[in-house]
Amino acid sequence: MEVVVTADEMRRIDRIMIDEIGIPGIVLMENAGLKTAQAIAQYYAPVSGKAIVILCGKGNNGGDGFVVGRHLAAMGARVQIFLLGDKDAVAGDAKVNLEIAQASGLTIQEILDWTEFSSSLPQADIFVDALLGTGVKGEVKGLYRLAIEWLNSQRVPIVAIDAPSGVNNDDGNLLGVGVRAEMTVTMGNIKTGMLFYPGRAYGGRLLVADLNIPSSVYQKVNSQKFIATTEDVRRMLPQRRPNGYKNTFGKVLLFAGSTGLTGAAALSSMSVLKSGAGMAILALPKSLNAIMEGKITEVVRLNLSANILPM
Repeated sequence: MEVVVTADEMRRIDRIMIDEIGIPGIVLMENAGLKTAQAIAQYYAPVSGKAIVILCGKGNNGGDGFVVGRHLAAMGARVQIFLLGDKDAVAGDAKVNLEIAQASGLTIQEILDWTEFSSSLPQADIFVDALLGTGVKGEVKGLYRLAIEWLNSQRVPIVAIDAPSGVNNDDGNLLGVGVRAEMTVTMGNIKTGMLFYPGRAYGGRLLVADLNIPSSVYQKVNSQKFIATTEDVRRMLPQRRPNGYKNTFGKVLLFAGSTGLTGAAALSSMSVLKSGAGMAILALPKSLNAIMEGKITEVVRLNLSANILPM
């Protein structure tokens, strides 16, 4: 099972990893940024020579963006980083990674006035959304709203770091406006808001960056939300005997079908076989048998003498 978390539960996971496990926040940010850069490099290969524009906020999501930019630049991409706000307003681990990115040769341009910025909009092969992430609360306004609306107007792939900016990560609702990403690389775990509409439609292809979170951390957070994986379902299914045949796996008798309404009868009887039953027997009016001959060949048909099934 894959654990699904709310934004608050993810913050608690981060806090336990830092305060109790002893992994510095700067290391978590480095891992998050590296995994995102690797996902971009794999999905949009080759990235060497591509123009990649990263829009960063002043918080930790922006810090992830600085790390992503540094790694993509090392892979040969032509990276431009824009910060919505003043560099002096960036603090903590995000500030450390801003300074590392600059020391690595990247230029980080401040956007303080959208009108001034929009007069010389950058061209890109890929945009990266590192504006708000999972921590945003309340309606998105001002500079961030303008940036999101501009991003959505570009006919270029957008990759969101952790979450599409402007999407509520608990219920999937929009906080006024949201980034329409082609791909989202989320950290550690899927957030509940990524599974519900309209937020689900804004995340695009959803990839989970594995941060190797210990099971003991999940036990402390005690999230009760899970997604069943293919492997989980496979373990739940009973093993079929290798020497079994159709009479071994059970028979299902269906009463379905009437004039003009043969689709449900065909679909339901085929579904019975796909679910694992050994035999599906469809009881239907005799007058429909010729139609069903062309629709279903694996289902046994039991012809009723008259159209006696109620509508």
